[in-house]
Amino acid sequence: KSFADANSMAVQFENGQLMLNGSPVTMSTSQPYLAGYCLPAGVDSADLYFTDQRSGIYQIDINYASTTGSASINRMTDKLNAAFAAGTCLSRSPVSVEITRFSHERVNIANGWATKSITLEWITHTARL
Repeated sequence: KSFADANSMAVQFENGQLMLNGSPVTMSTSQPYLAGYCLPAGVDSADLYFTDQRSGIYQIDINYASTTGSASINRMTDKLNAAFAAGTCLSRSPVSVEITRFSHERVNIANGWATKSITLEWITHTARL
């Protein structure tokens, strides 16, 4: 959300409404947007004591009107790569998540949209309950 707001992009999270700077907007190809999806993997015991290793994938779909060409999507891919490059550590309260891999797919054209999927692989260690 912070990245989308800083880049004047609308954002839609799983099962949520399309939002631009905290306000709902109507979806149309005139409004590019980012869509986020969290795909967690199983939990592994990271050590014999107090922590578990959690990992997964966070997918961000970049969506622009299919008539705009690829330059805007490629610029947004570069901005996402700069913000979430491998080795980036994101923290909130006691939890820190490290991005271990950044990758992207080819542009897919469907239903008036040009969509490029970005994959962020992540890992964290959490205290056992």
